[in-house]
Amino acid sequence: MSVIKSKKKLVVGLFLILLIAVVIITVVRRGMKLDIDLQVEKNTLKTNNRQITEPDYDQVLENHFLLTENVNFKMYFEESGMSVILVDKKTGKVLHTTRKVEGEDKNIKSWIDFMASGLSVEMLESGTRQTERYTMYSKNVTKTYTYYTDGFTADVDITIPSKEEDQHVQLKMNVYLTDAGIDVTVPSESIQDTVGDNVDKISSLYIYPFMGSTYRDEKEGYMFIPDGSGVLVSLEDHGSRFTTPYTAKIYGKDIGIDTISPKSGGDYPVNIEAEPIYIPLFGIVYSEEETGVMGLIKSGQESAEILAYPNGVSTDYNWITAQYLLRETYIHQTSKNSLEGITAYEKKLKGSNIEISYLFMTEHASYNQMANIYRDYLINQGILKKQDIAYKVGLDVIAAENEEGLLKKRTFSMTTTEEAANMIDELKAIGVDGLHLNYRGWQKGGYDDNFPIDTLKVEEKIGGKLGLKELINKTKDLNNVEVSLYDDFGIASKSRIYDTGKDIVKRIDKLIFEEDGYFLTPIKLLEVTSEMIPHYKNMEVSSLSISGVTKNLYTYISDNKVVSREQTKLEDMKVIGSVAEKMDLYMDAPYDYLWKYAKGIYNMPLSGSNYSYVSAEIPFLSIVLKGYLPMYSEYCNLNAYPTDYMLKLAESGTFPNFVITEKDSTLMINTSLDYIFTSQFDDYKDTILEYYNDLKLINEKVANAEIVEHQILENDFIRVTYSNGVQVYVNYTNKEKQDGSVKVESKSFKVVD
Repeated sequence: MSVIKSKKKLVVGLFLILLIAVVIITVVRRGMKLDIDLQVEKNTLKTNNRQITEPDYDQVLENHFLLTENVNFKMYFEESGMSVILVDKKTGKVLHTTRKVEGEDKNIKSWIDFMASGLSVEMLESGTRQTERYTMYSKNVTKTYTYYTDGFTADVDITIPSKEEDQHVQLKMNVYLTDAGIDVTVPSESIQDTVGDNVDKISSLYIYPFMGSTYRDEKEGYMFIPDGSGVLVSLEDHGSRFTTPYTAKIYGKDIGIDTISPKSGGDYPVNIEAEPIYIPLFGIVYSEEETGVMGLIKSGQESAEILAYPNGVSTDYNWITAQYLLRETYIHQTSKNSLEGITAYEKKLKGSNIEISYLFMTEHASYNQMANIYRDYLINQGILKKQDIAYKVGLDVIAAENEEGLLKKRTFSMTTTEEAANMIDELKAIGVDGLHLNYRGWQKGGYDDNFPIDTLKVEEKIGGKLGLKELINKTKDLNNVEVSLYDDFGIASKSRIYDTGKDIVKRIDKLIFEEDGYFLTPIKLLEVTSEMIPHYKNMEVSSLSISGVTKNLYTYISDNKVVSREQTKLEDMKVIGSVAEKMDLYMDAPYDYLWKYAKGIYNMPLSGSNYSYVSAEIPFLSIVLKGYLPMYSEYCNLNAYPTDYMLKLAESGTFPNFVITEKDSTLMINTSLDYIFTSQFDDYKDTILEYYNDLKLINEKVANAEIVEHQILENDFIRVTYSNGVQVYVNYTNKEKQDGSVKVESKSFKVVD
């Protein structure tokens, strides 16, 4: 008997040792895998074996000599300012990359030099947040050129005078002629500055900032700014009406480095955030000449800002450009609830290569041409692919929610799985044949304060796991009906315990960023999502609707090292890409680099930030995406102007989307969903049918066609033309409008095929 017991103890002991070993190996391998998978090497710009040549100094245009030419363009160059002039060989039309100014009172020398320089560098003055700009005309800047058969390379050396020893900033800029314009690159490894706290440091770069600029109203046209859905700023003479330029970071505010503004309370007002920039491009168009130039940033956009100056702001010129932020200053906040703190700066340069293509549109230039160019670029890059865009109404159905109680949170049902199934049946019965149902708050505890979803526990008060499975199986048997489960990719509830050193995003000042919750680091998010996918598969869940990382890109601290926005973007793409291989993903207004993983987009931006100098809002993003990705609107039932919003959907080709509950929305008044002031299904099923039927008229005719032209015929009277010849007229005015033989009643749209 004792021998048997000893054997049992031995077996148990060996089993425990084996189990511990497996756990250790699994943890180590997982950590190694995450580290390996998320390590991203810096891309180096490809260098070709270019042939050195001697320019034709005898052929001169406006003091620029002929450097090179190809089938489409002649490229003239001037060394002092690094200025380029492009001449279209077919039409003779000319594009200036810089602006020569003489004798204007409003343009002091620093501005004159800036306007005439192909490259300008801003230096951060030691011990301050002030910057000093160096142009190609600064006396302490030297340039060495190498000429090639298709362009040139400039080696730039800036001497920064010092009381002790002069400092030097060096970089290389490559400019090459292409069939569409010029490509400009600044390799990150070429940028060198002096390291140390008591010396000036490079802060940012401008590359041909006055490309295509105009003086007051010398030309008719507009600047295109990628603010939200896209806006236009007229080139008319604005006088002195405007004093502030447009400036915003591509891919939105950096929560890891920008100042955190208190949401409310104290002496600070509630801030209304501007619309983010979703795409890295900008441009300017001259309507009468039908020419223009578009800047498409292909590398370094994560650390770039778009700047647009209507005439009257600083100068009498209209100009738009990108500013590349190589090193930022910030306030090292002493408290998350304070705007006060110590001025600090990034110790290291961002490390991103800068690459921008300036595309000279010589015929039929317009924002439509920019959208078509950008769409083709995305297709060629494998970012944009045709998805199933069958017409559906979007329903964001709130399942369960919770609120604070006396002792603990109280969870309550808003829409059970059975009630959600009944909604589908009722809508199908009255003629709504296409539905995409996004089920929110299905997890145990309900919607509020329950992220990340790291276990497949379904709230019992909505029907539990069995009820959810029945809902999913029901939709699999219905044509053109789909259910997605909602998950917030990135947010982390404050009520949970985390390893703040590895799991939670810390700002560059080492404060934990928190808003409605914390943010998960990409490595932790990958771990959570990887563990959840098998559970979703077991439930036969094939589709998720996600938010969080879709429109949040930030710098953060990990292991006392700064992780740049460029690195975060690549890590987020790794996370989302790994999920998209196994699940369909509907994304909350994602930035363009995530479009390749999207099955569809919801909360599609349909407006800009409503700045005073904007002359028109356009659905630029929709022009790019229509025919490739289904786009769902923000909540139609929460819009204050339902008629105009319906017309926006018709104009942009966006599908309607509603937030819906079975019970009255007043039950959520003490939750994070308190902004949903009306949502009860019985109040909206007829409205859903109305939207569905009205917009179905467009989508049946349009099918999978692309938008080829969006034209503002006159204020608030729009014509949208699709690649299959279908035209949609939209009249926002209170009067009947006419285009040729087509008449459109007030506050309505018409489909013409």
